[in-house]
Amino acid sequence: KLPLRIAAYAVATGISILFVYPYWWMLLGAFRSTEAILTSPLRLWPESFDWRVAHDIARIAGVDLWRYIFNSVFVTTASTLLAVVVTALGAYALVRRRDDQAFKVLRASFLVTIMYPYMLLVIPVYIVMFKLSLLGSYAGIILFLAAGPVQFFLFEQFFRSIPQEVIEAGIIDGANEAQILFRIVMPMAAPVVATVAIITFLLNWAQW
Repeated sequence: KLPLRIAAYAVATGISILFVYPYWWMLLGAFRSTEAILTSPLRLWPESFDWRVAHDIARIAGVDLWRYIFNSVFVTTASTLLAVVVTALGAYALVRRRDDQAFKVLRASFLVTIMYPYMLLVIPVYIVMFKLSLLGSYAGIILFLAAGPVQFFLFEQFFRSIPQEVIEAGIIDGANEAQILFRIVMPMAAPVVATVAIITFLLNWAQW
């Protein structure tokens, strides 16, 4: 049995090396020049550790890589925060004034945008951003990514499930609408806030 076990381990080790080799090759490629890779592509060890390749990668089209990272993190985070705040406020206002005709039209508009092909909105949004002089700015991108009909729908459905007696109790205690929202409703909506924030962050990160 021992020879068979040794042979099995040898075969398994050989297969493992074959699977690991592409990753090792990519790691070595980070320290080798293009000429060296083309001349000796199967080399298992670099001729020298050339850090110029990493320096060239750190700049894309003349722009530092950290600028791309900062743009992605900043725009995604800012648009997520704005989307959570705006959609929560809008959904609460709609639920509190659900009989108002203007709010009914607004709700229908949000629901239509969920079914509307996303790419068909590019030209109208571009024209709006152009009219507002927001093209090529952080504000324009953040405002565009913060418009989330799905997030609005999630907030609205949760706010509708809150018993009316809870809000009426706050009114009896002398709380205004802002106090009811931030001190009563939003603490209850913590799971929805987390869900909306995660969904918005992932969606915006994928787009940006």
